Amino acid sequence: MAWQQEHQVQQTATFTSAGMGSITSEVTFSSMHGLRNAYAQERYEELTGWKYPTTGGPDRKSFTLEQRELDQEVRL
Repeated sequence: MAWQQEHQVQQTATFTSAGMGSITSEVTFSSMHGLRNAYAQERYEELTGWKYPTTGGPDRKSFTLEQRELDQEVRL
């Protein structure tokens, strides 16, 4: 487990310092998924103004009609 955490930090640092052009050669497929997921959650927060529900944001069941519409629009 410790090796995986250390390896992930190293890959993330490589990604941020290497630039977008070499991402596929520097990062493994499994960490690519994590990077994509992190980007999607960050973008969701930028567009809605609240965190993604699974990362501490409001539960979708508690959304108002306006929030549901925005949530659906952002997810598409």
